[in-house]
Amino acid sequence: MPHQEEGISASPGTFAFREALLEEGGRLRATVTADGKPLPGVDCQVLEYDPNPQGPAPEPKAHFKGTTDKAGICRSGNIVAGPYTLRLAKPGSRTFLDRSVVLTNGEETAVSIPIVSIRVHGTVLRGAQPAPSYIVSFSDENEIKPNATRRDAQAEATTDEQGEYEALLWSPADYVCAVRTPGGTPATHKRLHLESAEERVDFSLEDHDVAGIVLDDHDKPVEEAAVVLVWNRVSHRFARTDSTGSFSFPLTEDGRGTVRAGKSGYLEPAPIEVEARPDVYPPPLTIHLKRTGLLSGKILGPAGPAAGASLFSYRLEPGGTATPLGYATADGEGRFEVAAAGGAPTRVFATGAGCPLTSFDVAPSPEETVLRCAELPASMELHFADARGKPVPGKSVFARKDGVIIPNEVLATHLSGLHLFAATDGGGRLLLVGLAPGSYDIYLSEATNPALIASGLPNGFLAASNLAPLTTTELEVTVEAAP
Repeated sequence: MPHQEEGISASPGTFAFREALLEEGGRLRATVTADGKPLPGVDCQVLEYDPNPQGPAPEPKAHFKGTTDKAGICRSGNIVAGPYTLRLAKPGSRTFLDRSVVLTNGEETAVSIPIVSIRVHGTVLRGAQPAPSYIVSFSDENEIKPNATRRDAQAEATTDEQGEYEALLWSPADYVCAVRTPGGTPATHKRLHLESAEERVDFSLEDHDVAGIVLDDHDKPVEEAAVVLVWNRVSHRFARTDSTGSFSFPLTEDGRGTVRAGKSGYLEPAPIEVEARPDVYPPPLTIHLKRTGLLSGKILGPAGPAAGASLFSYRLEPGGTATPLGYATADGEGRFEVAAAGGAPTRVFATGAGCPLTSFDVAPSPEETVLRCAELPASMELHFADARGKPVPGKSVFARKDGVIIPNEVLATHLSGLHLFAATDGGGRLLLVGLAPGSYDIYLSEATNPALIASGLPNGFLAASNLAPLTTTELEVTVEAAP
């Protein structure tokens, strides 16, 4: 790397040595403008996000904080070389702009960032009525961090009593525009390209919802139970019950779905089917959870404890099928407690926190259970088309790895954590990523079920493939399109 050191002298015929320390780290110079003019007074930070967070992304580490000067420039000190996020923020506002930067040893990295203000406003409605205190956020798709939280969105606003909101963005981009209930439950989202000086983005929710209460076997509320709504086969949403055991999912469209609830230490009941159509609304649900035995232990990922990993437990049934028992999330040390099959092996599926989707059959033991995820992931990309080569959207699959059927709710949760749909998109593409390497059989969901697969019947069989670590296997699938 370039380095200049003052000279030294030596007597003729001799050598003289002097220690020269090469500069380590790099600096960042950001020039911020608006309408071609320098923009002073902008807060700027150089942040380091955990590239493989164990659970929800933690608060990023700030290596530099400053403010642009009269020339619109902020200049950092020396920072260890590597990738970072440059964050520009409007003081006193919930608006910021992120840009990925890479610092090089011994160099000053210069970036120029034009601020383009976009005023976004709109209304959130429940039926024909305003929805106050709903949270609207905007996340730049190119800057979404692994396991991002609500904190990491580029802008956020809360609706007023009229259901109206207003937010400010600082750059044209493709955004994920999301709405949450006042309690934090995801309600709906859109993917939009926003670029005009003023943009209107409205959200319409049905005036009815899927709601209910979770009780234990003594009819007492179960707080912090996990509730999952699968709606119209492609939408998967998650909520936690409050202190009264209540939950609520606003709907964006009529249709059909299933509701599941679970908590460590309780047997997971069968999914409840719900339906909403004009003038026919889902009645309030009452879900009972029965206490059961517990499987406790620790789950380890490639980099250590898999904090935040999701675990699903099942009881193995004669014939090869499995009955849901419970769901749990590993704590900061990777420890967990999940419902277990009394006196028999418990099948556990684990995903998230850097852990490829992995299954374990755990036998009862007096020793602590330690689950180790696959070290490296594998992926599969399926392309669905009809006999004429036209993409077929809306198709979902069952997957069987090395003879173990992956339940649809587990696969859907796994994909949802990676911001992927569990059904083919408009181009007929279905991405199955972050899987443990192994031998996979793929079945069309609408043509079979786990019992048929376990019995060896070929109904719905689409393809088989051996997935190797760090590779993506592409498969072309021909199916009949829906009439």
